[in-house]
Amino acid sequence: MTQDEFERRVTALEKQAQANPSSYKLRVFLLALAGNAYLLAILAFLLVMTLAVALSVAKLHLIGVKLLIIVVPLLWLTLKAMYIKVPRPQGMEISAADAPELFAMIDSIRIALRAPRFDHVLVTDDLNAAVAQSPRLGIFGWYRNYLILGLPLMHALTPEQFKAVLAHEYGHLSGGHGRLGNWLYRLRLRWSQLLNQLEDVEGWVTYLFKPFLSWFIPRFNAYSFPLARANEYEADAVAARLTSPATMAQALTGVQVANSYMRERFWPDIHRQAEHTAYPAAQPFSEFGLSIRQQLTSDYEGWIADNLRQQTTFDDTHPSLQDRLQAFQATAQWSPPASGNSALELLGAMKQPLLDHFDQQWSTDVAAHWKERFETVQEARQQLATLNQRMSDGEVLSPQELYDRAQLTAHYESDMASAIAQLRTLNEQLPDDQQVAFALAQWLLRTTEEQGVQLMHEVIDKDPEYMIGGYRQLAQYFWQLGQHEVAADLYDKVRQREHDEYFAHKERNQLHVSSTFLPHELGEASIADLQQRLREIEGLTDAFLVRKKVYFFPERPCFVLGYKVATKFGLYDKKLALSVLQHLQVMDFPGEAILIHVEGDNKAFAKQLKKVAGSRLI
Repeated sequence: MTQDEFERRVTALEKQAQANPSSYKLRVFLLALAGNAYLLAILAFLLVMTLAVALSVAKLHLIGVKLLIIVVPLLWLTLKAMYIKVPRPQGMEISAADAPELFAMIDSIRIALRAPRFDHVLVTDDLNAAVAQSPRLGIFGWYRNYLILGLPLMHALTPEQFKAVLAHEYGHLSGGHGRLGNWLYRLRLRWSQLLNQLEDVEGWVTYLFKPFLSWFIPRFNAYSFPLARANEYEADAVAARLTSPATMAQALTGVQVANSYMRERFWPDIHRQAEHTAYPAAQPFSEFGLSIRQQLTSDYEGWIADNLRQQTTFDDTHPSLQDRLQAFQATAQWSPPASGNSALELLGAMKQPLLDHFDQQWSTDVAAHWKERFETVQEARQQLATLNQRMSDGEVLSPQELYDRAQLTAHYESDMASAIAQLRTLNEQLPDDQQVAFALAQWLLRTTEEQGVQLMHEVIDKDPEYMIGGYRQLAQYFWQLGQHEVAADLYDKVRQREHDEYFAHKERNQLHVSSTFLPHELGEASIADLQQRLREIEGLTDAFLVRKKVYFFPERPCFVLGYKVATKFGLYDKKLALSVLQHLQVMDFPGEAILIHVEGDNKAFAKQLKKVAGSRLI
């Protein structure tokens, strides 16, 4: 199922779910049962076969033993394929004795929602909270429940806001209206995990499952998608009822603001310290709470506005911030905790040991990269000093060296005026060089120079590859000037382009027999060169080249190269096939290219590619 087909199907199913909720839920429930019934039928069939063969050994003797040797491993591989190993979530485990106040809050929510207990509570370094379930019996369940709490999240929220987040997570496990949605939520994960695990299981046993699962899972995901999304709204509603709509709105908004701050300012500022010190001296998890209160004085409004403009998509069952707030009739509110009043205080005596642990772990994890960054910066500064000295000595630098000197000046000397002057001169010398023009426009906008606006638009018009970065720079420029509506329109263009690029990437990494294939339209010289390089690959016997019809950016061709590999004594040679693929992967094609071995399961592709005029290369 392609992404477009998935979206069309989900859109239609959402309407059905709204028109007749009970009937729709029954259909999804029956579809889920059908999937489970298939797996149980396969297992039952193999168990009966094993028992029958075992009982026949006395009569069939050697033949019965041989059949048993075949059937028992097959049953074992089937059980192995159906046993899903879910890795234990990582984090520091804490108990009620460690943090009694936190566990008292957890228990009060559990009792209020009639939800199951958490078997483990883990603390991590993520700005997030989550529920994870690990099945003891593979696809048949019996779950261990994990509650995962991120230290930065606790930094960013008050205890009451944090309670709302916990209530949302508990909502995924509680009974009541969300029971079917919670069950489907777990099933969606279970099916995907089973299919992924089968990829690692060798042998023809996988053919008992893969054809069915490849058909079933996309359809089950589509049918369950509306209910999974409804489950998110239900969990929000649970949290709003248990605390208050205003508190839940503050929690949702606070998480988004903290995420934006951490991604765009906090971690960049921390990592910039590597330009001056060889070893990390920061304590980011201890500093985060104080940092977010001191530095978020104005930017938070822009981050709230940006998050409110995000739209709900089909890529995630989580709705957008705006849709989540509207669902319980609330508006975005940011109310950060005062000093000493964050949810972090719920950890009690464990607060400082946990902060120290994650600070030390971070320092250890980044030490090698940090030192590498420090050395890179020192080399860059030495490179800049050398270029400056050569200029002083009257030497003429190449255009690339002049560009490097300007960028090094901006990045490592923080001398914007000098960097801009260098780029202006270079732009006059090389007016058609879009890399130079973009760099100049970028630095002009960062220093609020109006000339950068026109120049950036010219760069984008000439080369759409600069669209995302260019519009983002323009949006930041206009936001700084207080022209928020202009900035909002530009951010919308960024998101639209990112949306198109995302789906263009997916479109160019998916291939179906039903895809539309067109002639490659390459010139004779290009084809002759390609044929010569293909003939040099040992083991490659046939090659077909076509273009895949794409809907996103059709001006950027997406080629499909179908190929066949020589056999060894009439049998598939895995080693040779891998060698051919490796050679093809490093070849230069006149554009993006999808490689597909058109034999075995992919024979249908060979027929389709052969139909396209001029497709055969060798």
